[in-house]
Amino acid sequence: MVKIEHSEADLKQFALEHHDALLLEPYNIYKKLRTFDFVAARAAPYKHKSFARILKRNFRNIILATPDKLNDLANILKPRLDAAVAESKRLNPPAKGTISKYEKLLLKVFDYDLFVREKKRYYAYDFAEKLGVNVCPYCNRQYTFTIRRRTGKTRPELDHFYNKAAHPYFGLSFFNLVPSCHICNANLKRDKSFTTISHLNPYSTCFQNVLNFTINVKTADFINGKQKSFAVSQKAVDGANSDMVTKAQANSAVFHLQELYNKHQDLVVELLQKAYYYTPSRREELFNFKVGATGKYLFDSPAEVNRFITGVYTEVKEYGKRPMSKLITDIGKELGLL
Repeated sequence: MVKIEHSEADLKQFALEHHDALLLEPYNIYKKLRTFDFVAARAAPYKHKSFARILKRNFRNIILATPDKLNDLANILKPRLDAAVAESKRLNPPAKGTISKYEKLLLKVFDYDLFVREKKRYYAYDFAEKLGVNVCPYCNRQYTFTIRRRTGKTRPELDHFYNKAAHPYFGLSFFNLVPSCHICNANLKRDKSFTTISHLNPYSTCFQNVLNFTINVKTADFINGKQKSFAVSQKAVDGANSDMVTKAQANSAVFHLQELYNKHQDLVVELLQKAYYYTPSRREELFNFKVGATGKYLFDSPAEVNRFITGVYTEVKEYGKRPMSKLITDIGKELGLL
């Protein structure tokens, strides 16, 4: 997993703009909240008041809460919501396999379906364009560009870090919407329960200095045919915080990162070959190479040389610019290529 790279100030500004847009048509989220307070009281007359009071008091925080604050809000809201839902189901039993009347009313306040469907004003495409997450942060394997044209469009899917079914009040929370690829969001994570206590949120951190890719091949034996197979695995970084390692491993397990990255062994074989070819002297030669009679250097920095050799961005803050950057950088360092 790689971090969604924006400054704290930029993310805060994006979140504020997101919040302000939700107050306007067609969302009218605060107006809908007042309606919910009145109508939902009939669905759960004894348990609604406690939940509604906390919901109104924390409304702005719910939309703007940073990843570390989402869990605090969930701990306050979830028990009260569950009590109201249980009462609603008792008084108005829903059809088998459907949600309670109370939950339906709440979902109309934090209307994610409208957010992904609306086209005339601010909606999911605007959200994705502003963030500019071009590679899935969960896997760092798939491009997630946003394009809007009359002839076609595409954008990343938006994963609810705290799943919407259990936490409908986070349905439009800025830091709960994680741009991601279809494989990670729809095929692997789906509605699995994530919290900031159990998993890492890409808005706030990444695997760097926590969990690195590694291989059990360190020599040319594989190239020479002496070793017939190898494996890509993950290892905890020496000295890494144990709690962070546990969370990173939990993320990795859900997204099957080890299994999926073993499908990219061809990239590792190329790294092995490059590690032998690009000796320190050849790297130095590249860095000092000048273009013809211009006298200008071809590369501006060692990082550009690294990108030329590996085909990916090898600076941590740039991992999100190109798929496979984390894998190739980790193993490139392990092989002495970087």
